[in-house]
Amino acid sequence: MDVATPPRIRVQTYVEAGVTFANAISNTIIWQVDERVPIGAAIREISKRTGADISKIKFLNDRGPVSFKENIDENVAVLLLTE
Repeated sequence: MDVATPPRIRVQTYVEAGVTFANAISNTIIWQVDERVPIGAAIREISKRTGADISKIKFLNDRGPVSFKENIDENVAVLLLTE
């Protein structure tokens, strides 16, 4: 009996309105989110505003690295890694 693997369900996660992204080193505000946006769109927006490559951006909060498996609903420090 063949048992088919169930399809993976992709869950879309969001950055909630009111979240502020700030540079982790200088504390300058990069972006204040005014409406709920998908996390992928937020990462692209941070990349555009900072000029940093997407792979060089790390998000941190008070507990450590931000998980992209759940919605972001608190302010985030953005660490821009250099080569």
